[in-house]
Amino acid sequence: MSEKLQPQHGEHFHPTEHSTEIDTHHQEQSEHPHDVLTHATSEQLAHIKEQVERHAVRSANLRSHEHETTRNHPILINTQLKNTAFTRTMTRTRKQLNVPDRWFSQLIHIPAIDKVSNAIGSSIARPIPLFWGGLFACTGTSVLLWITRHYGYEYNYLVLFLLFGTGLVLGFGIEAIWRIFRHKQYER
Repeated sequence: MSEKLQPQHGEHFHPTEHSTEIDTHHQEQSEHPHDVLTHATSEQLAHIKEQVERHAVRSANLRSHEHETTRNHPILINTQLKNTAFTRTMTRTRKQLNVPDRWFSQLIHIPAIDKVSNAIGSSIARPIPLFWGGLFACTGTSVLLWITRHYGYEYNYLVLFLLFGTGLVLGFGIEAIWRIFRHKQYER
């Protein structure tokens, strides 16, 4: 620590005064006999040593406990346990929702609807391709609408679906390239 004691007004340190006080103190202590203190200390040490030996555990006993293996029984997780945990989690979560959200949650978590939704969500309905498909469809049909009104052509509704499909394919390509580069980045 960097704190220093500042001398107060009128106090000054004189090394010669303090060293003489220390020397006289040591001389007074040396005049007392140390035999009594040494004898009492050795008796106390003997008593403490006996107590330690009495309460000490042998190293052989410690090693035998280290080598004992306890059998860990694996917890078997089956479908019934998974379904019970899922039901409890959904119940706890739905209690925190308002009524319309609770009904919607019950609707989308019907097993038949849930399986179809998961299958579509993992393959077709990816967020990035849907974004690009929607962007292409919106900008493309806006440009086509402007052209048809300005030049007098007939508006074709099939173009909307073609543009959405083109944007979807482009989005899948962008996502695939993104995943490849991201995967290579994590490998480094």
